[in-house]
Amino acid sequence: MHLSERILIVRDRIQKGRSRMKREEFLNTLFENIPNYTKEEQEEIRQYYEELICDGVEAGLDEEEVISRLESPENIAFSLKKEYKEERKAEVSVVCDSSDDYTSSQPVAHAVISARDRGIALEPSEDGRVHVHCEKDEIDEIVCYEKEGMFFFSHRSKRRMHFFGGFSRVDSTIKVQIPESVMQAELSTTNGGIRISEISKPEMVKAHTTNGGITCNDVRASHVELISSNASVKCEDTKVQTICMESTNGALRLKDVQADEKLVAHTTNGSIHFEEIDAKDIQLKTSNASIKGTLRGKGTEYAIESGTSNGKNSLPSKWNQSDSAAKRLSVHTSNANIKVAFEEM
Repeated sequence: MHLSERILIVRDRIQKGRSRMKREEFLNTLFENIPNYTKEEQEEIRQYYEELICDGVEAGLDEEEVISRLESPENIAFSLKKEYKEERKAEVSVVCDSSDDYTSSQPVAHAVISARDRGIALEPSEDGRVHVHCEKDEIDEIVCYEKEGMFFFSHRSKRRMHFFGGFSRVDSTIKVQIPESVMQAELSTTNGGIRISEISKPEMVKAHTTNGGITCNDVRASHVELISSNASVKCEDTKVQTICMESTNGALRLKDVQADEKLVAHTTNGSIHFEEIDAKDIQLKTSNASIKGTLRGKGTEYAIESGTSNGKNSLPSKWNQSDSAAKRLSVHTSNANIKVAFEEM
């Protein structure tokens, strides 16, 4: 592009303003007035105005003169915030049925639910919509919106009940219902448990919590991830492709859990007990606690690796390490016993 053409473009884009300032002062003032923008959004804005200023300098103007012909940073911020509010209005299309109920208004493929100091219960929805029931009081903050097939609900509490002895006057469990159209469900909380029941067809179900237990019952999904700390994780009557159960200082319990591919159960200082579990690749690991239970199938089907210290082990340390083995089993603990039996179904 010829210099004369660039001059015309720059002059068309630059509007007369009221202030004379250096580039950094201009940008800093602008960003002070748009604090809600993310770092990525601010970087995009910075690049735009730096390129605009550079174009003006290359067109023969000095930096302060270019900036003086721009709108003031306060006016630019006002326009940007107006656009930001319009975008947020487009996002926040969730129907609030009452002060405590939230319902999706369009098809949802991805549901994200997060909370603080609350439990979460996930169940199926019968009407094809996502529903969230969250009783709240004056110190709770709720953000809820949907955008491009994603439903997002976030609960935050200013209460510090675990340290100051406060008690809530409302039902502490957030009740969530999702339809079969939801392909991915993510649940996370702190200081609260998570309960998942009768969910079918999603590609992914994730449940993460701290200082709270997780129970998963009657779930049919491609992938399930259940992670907690300082509490137990339980799973029953569940059929998946892969499942990962993890905890620290908490027990793991599995009953009638089947995985087409991989089943991983890891914890520390907590026992792992199971009944009638089955997968092509089973990995069970803990420390300072026992591992015991029954696996579906014959022991000869498995390539086995196992080990413990200061405890008894019913499994061989190594068995059938051939690549032709139909299934793989890894079982390890320390300072405790391993007792695993096989049952033909």
